[in-house]
Amino acid sequence: MNTEKSIQEIENNYWTDLSEYPTSLVERCHTYRKIKVKDLQIHQINTLLIQDIGSDILIPLVLKQMEQNITEEDEYDGSCFFRSMKHFSVEIWKRNPQYYIRLIEIIKDNKNKIESEWGLKIYDRELYKLENKIN
Repeated sequence: MNTEKSIQEIENNYWTDLSEYPTSLVERCHTYRKIKVKDLQIHQINTLLIQDIGSDILIPLVLKQMEQNITEEDEYDGSCFFRSMKHFSVEIWKRNPQYYIRLIEIIKDNKNKIESEWGLKIYDRELYKLENKIN
């Protein structure tokens, strides 16, 4: 995949620019779709995935980033993929069960790192929420 392109370019789906947006969330999502994928920040990707926008493009990249550093936090607001996954649209996981399976594997493989940085309760709570999200 060419991360030099934006989601709207990759999908070849250009949303109409509005002079006024119904909510700030809609406006942010509209804006984030225009940013090159390689330049998207964690908080921007989280916002898009919670709304199930660009999921087929972003989830593989998120999983790869989580494999490299599961506790990476966004400089903007301290958000991270591990702690945001429970908010992602359940439809993403239903459409792509292989991604869900890989996500759970990555989390379990990184148990020690998560526990050392955030504690056992965080690990257990987040894993429980994710495991029960689509079941």
